[in-house]
Amino acid sequence: MAAGFHLVNRNGRYYWRRRLPAALGRAEVCWSLRTGDPRPARQLALRLSAALDDALHGIARRMTTGYELTRADLDRI
Repeated sequence: MAAGFHLVNRNGRYYWRRRLPAALGRAEVCWSLRTGDPRPARQLALRLSAALDDALHGIARRMTTGYELTRADLDRI
């Protein structure tokens, strides 16, 4: 696995895999990148990681103000 990119190669296909904070109730997210080529897989993984980091940062901000997570918040992740 290319740990810096959160990539897993399974049977010639790349998957993006990230652990989530325990407070969200899910252990990890794993999505097929639908490619066997490492270059586009890395690019997609970087974009997915940035989007997840932004979403988690927004949720963390809300949680510090006493905001309760909704199902929609979790679905966005």
